[in-house]
Amino acid sequence: MPEDERLGTDRHLREFDRLGEDLQVIERDLARSALADDGVKRLMTIPGVDMTVALAMKAAIGDVSRFDEPQKLVSYLGLNPGVRQSGPGPAYHGRITKQGRGHTRGMLVEAAWAAARAPGPLCGLSSSGCEPGAKGKPLRPAVRDGLAELKSTLARCAGAAASCASSSPA
Repeated sequence: MPEDERLGTDRHLREFDRLGEDLQVIERDLARSALADDGVKRLMTIPGVDMTVALAMKAAIGDVSRFDEPQKLVSYLGLNPGVRQSGPGPAYHGRITKQGRGHTRGMLVEAAWAAARAPGPLCGLSSSGCEPGAKGKPLRPAVRDGLAELKSTLARCAGAAASCASSSPA
């Protein structure tokens, strides 16, 4: 490799190492704050929700008591189904509205995928099974069920924030 390219590569590698060290410090600080917050620890009891997702949800939602009823939190995240109805006829429920906090909703979808891949109650719904190193994609029902479980836990948390820790799945 020519001298100028080697020097440039070395400089970039040093910068990469420095940024990696900075990232470790930030992750350690985030972990400390997550363990000090009861709401974040409560969110981490939901299957598929790790520290990053719990902290992001806490940042996006804020104080859950500001939602008068659980459905308002679900609507805030855009997880409520769309409804089409005209007059007294039957209501048709469609896909989620995707209105509201898109980044948080995306993290919840990723959490549902993680829950569908991990050993536990949603594992059997995966097309690849739960064997370590198995390849394949979880089926859509597994993700839907994971989102439903996350949605119901969030609704319980909004309805009774103090008792959420005892009613959340482990």
